[in-house]
Amino acid sequence: MKNLNAKRITLQGRHIIKASVKLDAIQYDRI
Repeated sequence: MKNLNAKRITLQGRHIIKASVKLDAIQYDRI
């Protein structure tokens, strides 16, 4: 169970990183 939880957390982390990278790209385009 612990292992599954860790994998789920890393998947969420990757999703958050992708979203933040997209936001950074949008802000960069505005400059």
